[in-house]
Amino acid sequence: MSPTTEEGVVRAVCRAFRSDGYVVAREVPFMTKRIDTAAVRPRGRTVVAIEAKRADWMSGLSQALTYQLWAHKVYVAMVAGNAGGVDETILRRYGVGLLLVDGEVRTRIAPRISRVVAPRQAAELRARVLEAGHG
Repeated sequence: MSPTTEEGVVRAVCRAFRSDGYVVAREVPFMTKRIDTAAVRPRGRTVVAIEAKRADWMSGLSQALTYQLWAHKVYVAMVAGNAGGVDETILRRYGVGLLLVDGEVRTRIAPRISRVVAPRQAAELRARVLEAGHG
């Protein structure tokens, strides 16, 4: 069943990342923000942050750009049927990935590794995800 809400997008993304071997945490508080979904592999160092939106990709991009300070890879995830107006050129320019959710989660744009990630903050976020994901 295809999600129609932001919550449905988050649930689908969490399932997809867990099935791919990630530890996943939702609504992760970090600095002054709350990251919708953050994921790490138990033996890896890469931190992934995902901002879920029903339709407002520009708002998702704005938040994802902030997440690049703390996460190595960032995505905007949204309902596939609402993605017609997404300017993929802008997402690619900033290295932000795009996940489309329509019952399954498909990667439309793969993210680039963030060039501005702060190693100490990424390690702290990774620890929070592992704690919350195993708790």
